Amino acid sequence: MQFIKSLTGTALILFTSSALATLITFDDLPERYPPNWQDHPDYGTDFEIVRPMPVTNQYDHLGVNFGSGDLDDIVVGAGNPGGAAISRSEDAAVSPPQAIFDFYGPGMVFTFIGDELPNYVSFYVTGVDGVGILATAWDDTGAIVADLRSDGWWGLPEWSTPAVPQQLMEIEGQNIQKIYVGNFYDQRGMTYLDNLYFGDARPIPEAATWSLLLTGLLGIIVRRRRA
Repeated sequence: MQFIKSLTGTALILFTSSALATLITFDDLPERYPPNWQDHPDYGTDFEIVRPMPVTNQYDHLGVNFGSGDLDDIVVGAGNPGGAAISRSEDAAVSPPQAIFDFYGPGMVFTFIGDELPNYVSFYVTGVDGVGILATAWDDTGAIVADLRSDGWWGLPEWSTPAVPQQLMEIEGQNIQKIYVGNFYDQRGMTYLDNLYFGDARPIPEAATWSLLLTGLLGIIVRRRRA
């Protein structure tokens, strides 16, 4: 199932007819801060073992910025770079080995900065301990485009549903500029996100492309069952 999710997510960017189409899996970033991080004035030696890599301007060239890297860090979470909170991303990564999460938080904000703003954005979220995840999006005028909630715990049993790890969230609207993703408890280190996709329209693969993709997936399933 993990492989199928990853392959399907990759297919979105490969087969879409959209002119603006970008998929970021965060797997290209190192899981630790650079070797000379000890000289950075914002961080003390307490983080020597578990300090992960901040996600800031690495994707500016693709049209999205994740912040300054100060104490509101969004960071890369690998399978187990050390520390209980970070190791939770092992179950959150849609395309292993890495997802991102709100190291200091609470929550994370990312902003689209390209000349052409997306009209469709999707990503997968996981809440630690089954907590619900909230996503709010604004357009370039500051108006709210979407206000979404994932499955999970929302304070009372009658408001809640069983949590879904790696749950897909989709946002559609004109000129989406900023998105906040956080958790019900409003606590840091509880919100994970992976496979951020954005484009000028919802990706719609051609029928022939879908046929090829589904045939390949069916072949993989058959081989695994025989094994």
